[in-house]
Amino acid sequence: PLNMIENISSIYMATNKGIYTTNNAYMGETSSKFGLPMYEGGSKHFFSMAMSYYFVFWNEMTHSLCDAHSSELPWELPAGIDQAALSCLASGMNVYNSIETAWFLLEDGTSGKRLLALVSGDMYSGVSITELREVPAGTHLAEGNLFASVGMGAYALYVVDGNLLYMYNLGSGREDNVPLNGLDGGTITY
Repeated sequence: PLNMIENISSIYMATNKGIYTTNNAYMGETSSKFGLPMYEGGSKHFFSMAMSYYFVFWNEMTHSLCDAHSSELPWELPAGIDQAALSCLASGMNVYNSIETAWFLLEDGTSGKRLLALVSGDMYSGVSITELREVPAGTHLAEGNLFASVGMGAYALYVVDGNLLYMYNLGSGREDNVPLNGLDGGTITY
């Protein structure tokens, strides 16, 4: 297994061969056995969303973002991006002002360009890609090598670039250095 999550009625297991599911205890008696895969392909980039009614994941086999109810999420890639060469470098979940946003940092292995996909939704309309943003060359998000989600408290993610920590605002795209006062020397690892 690459990742496991539970939503309101099921338990999902992501592997490199597919997404598997079984009912959870809230739905009554269960064998706890996973059946045949719901999808071929999967990845460790996998989140429960919309008050746990949906999940969204990066599918390494199809090089696309998918959810449990409509398979591939529709998107229009910028010119010059090769979907077959896309990989997911990092992902995270952010909840800010009661809005859930999953983010996926993608890289085109052919051109080296990076994209940031933002996915939001609710239990009534499902989940969708709300923004697909080209990451400008030369930014810390374009050059960074480590990434982490803020989670709650700020609509942002963390980026390590050149052994310095930056906060990337998911709304404005602004990058700010985050000083690590009192931590002198060493290499930032995650």
